[in-house]
Amino acid sequence: MVKRFGILVIIVAAIAVFSGCACQKDLSAENWGRSFELAKYNQYLNPEAGKNLEPVEGLNGWAADAVMAGYQESFKGGGKGPQSVNLNLGSISGIGQAKQ
Repeated sequence: MVKRFGILVIIVAAIAVFSGCACQKDLSAENWGRSFELAKYNQYLNPEAGKNLEPVEGLNGWAADAVMAGYQESFKGGGKGPQSVNLNLGSISGIGQAKQ
C-alpha cells in the first residue's frame, strides 16, 4: 500500500512539473511592434504634444501628502517587525496505516 502511494505521489509530482513547462508563451513575439503602434496612435491623437515644453507633474499636493503620511505611519509599528501567517495544511499521520 505504501509503495503504491509513493509511486502515485511521484507520478503526480512529475505531471505537475512537466505541465508547468508545457504552456509557456513568448511575450516578446506576442507584443512585437506594440510600443511603436501605440506611439504612432498617440501622435495621431495629439500632434501638438511635442510643442509643450512644460515639465510633467506627478501627484497633486493633497494626494502626495496622503501618500507620504501613510508611508511615515508604516514605520510607527512599535518595533513589531513583519507579521507572520501560520498556514495549517492538516496532518498526514494516517497515511500508510491499515484500517481497523
